[in-house]
Amino acid sequence: MYSGKCATIYTMNFWKNRKFLIILFTFFILGIFVFFAGRIAFVYIHSISAPFVPKKVYTVLQPPKDALTAQITNILGGVKKEGRQDTDFKEIQTAPTLVEGESLATDATGSATITIPEIISIKLNKNSQFDFLNGLPQELVVRQPTGTILYTTTASSSIFSIRSLGLLTQLIGLSQVTIQTDTTQNTVQVYNVFGKVVLAYSDANNNSQVVHLSKGEVASFNYNNYTIRIR
Repeated sequence: MYSGKCATIYTMNFWKNRKFLIILFTFFILGIFVFFAGRIAFVYIHSISAPFVPKKVYTVLQPPKDALTAQITNILGGVKKEGRQDTDFKEIQTAPTLVEGESLATDATGSATITIPEIISIKLNKNSQFDFLNGLPQELVVRQPTGTILYTTTASSSIFSIRSLGLLTQLIGLSQVTIQTDTTQNTVQVYNVFGKVVLAYSDANNNSQVVHLSKGEVASFNYNNYTIRIR
């Protein structure tokens, strides 16, 4: 009888201890859950309350193997270049090259000439910028964000494209134009010295418009209302 009573006490203590362990384990799991839930909530609240500040990302890729290289000459005054591995413009004194993806800029005292041999000569006046967008021979494309630049093609069969604000200027064959981009007034002026010059833009209704600019004519493109005037 004594042994039976001991067995009963042992069984009761066993279930009490097991119940205690189950409760302890439950609180342990619950604690882990509360910790991670709180952590996730903290990160989420911090992410939505913190202001979003975009970071500038630079991707350095090599230009296509068939892309042409331009030569920079006649450097006078302040002239800066932004290379493919640069994050800003840097002053230059020597005559480096310019490849696809690079830019050249002049200040109020600067001027320079960019030459793609047997294709085009490009003269930058003061306060001008030139971006070399596409260097493939069959589809040469550049951008003129600001300033006054003189373009003179030297190949009779080439097509050279210049983007200025919302205007695209194409030089077909031997031709020469002066382009002035004014970012203050949001206007572009194209003067056809000689040759075949075609202008393209989208009007206020987003319809594509094409204009042929004759020798001696000046086209004034207004980027504010997407109109063009020829005189």
